[in-house]
Amino acid sequence: MLSILLLALAAPPASAPVMIRRIPPAARPAGEALAANLKPDLVIKEMRKEAPGAVHVLVLNQGTGPSTAWARVEASASFRSRHGYAMDAVVPPLAAGESRWVTFAAFVDRSESSYPGKPAPTLADWETVSAEVDGYVASGTAWGSALPPVPNPEKNPCTPEHGCVVELDETNNALSMPIADMPQWSGG
Repeated sequence: MLSILLLALAAPPASAPVMIRRIPPAARPAGEALAANLKPDLVIKEMRKEAPGAVHVLVLNQGTGPSTAWARVEASASFRSRHGYAMDAVVPPLAAGESRWVTFAAFVDRSESSYPGKPAPTLADWETVSAEVDGYVASGTAWGSALPPVPNPEKNPCTPEHGCVVELDETNNALSMPIADMPQWSGG
């Protein structure tokens, strides 16, 4: 008897119509559209100098989604016609909002004024430092799985068909700054 009473209380009144509302397909949030908006946006957020020749570069993922591949960071220095380059660094995948400092210890003079035996330049020898971050596809790992993947130049340009990291904004990946305006490194 109690179960019949509970059913009677739970059932809607006979006079109230039951409304079934269908949401058109265009109004539904699509999983693909949602996933398409979750993209990384890797930027060089800031640079700091450390005597005698190191530059620290902050790489930030300011996008809405994680970067799914290792990113390459390259840095160069210049003074008039002299150009110096540092060895490229790699940054592991970053979650949205995550950042990582990368250190470039020295810049090698690759201009015509360079000669064998010439002392390595310090930051005082350069005027401007530029850094750029770029997501890339890994072609596998070198020397086992403990090392980061190496870039695969055969898979350029960076398109989804090539499996490359496509960012929200591809125009904000570089930063160039005069060394005189660069803040001092304080241990990050």
